[in-house]
Amino acid sequence: MAANNKRPVVFVCSGFVKCKVVCKTISADNFSAARDVYYKEYGFKPSITLGPLYKKRGFAQEIRNELKFLGISKRAEFDGWEVSAELLLEPDNCAYLFFKKRLDGKNIPIPEEHMIVDVESLRFI
Repeated sequence: MAANNKRPVVFVCSGFVKCKVVCKTISADNFSAARDVYYKEYGFKPSITLGPLYKKRGFAQEIRNELKFLGISKRAEFDGWEVSAELLLEPDNCAYLFFKKRLDGKNIPIPEEHMIVDVESLRFI
């Protein structure tokens, strides 16, 4: 946690269960403590844990939009990447992307942010 005048250390834990992304920002001392808190709350270990991160001073609570998945996954190409596109019911005509690999063989890190795009911007493989 944070010492006397320092910003709190947080970890962002995300998991995928029953066609739903479960994401939570957790204040914890270390990586494994954050994963344990997530496990105790949701009953499964997170698939992805990012951190340690520091909350911005004066940070407002984020607005959460709930995603509704169709349960259909398709391979596609997006911006030079091979992706797994999970089609969404809401927002309509959109897909949630999981990046797999570069199609041109370049050694570029996988984007860390989650990305929701219009289905029309994808080329299905």
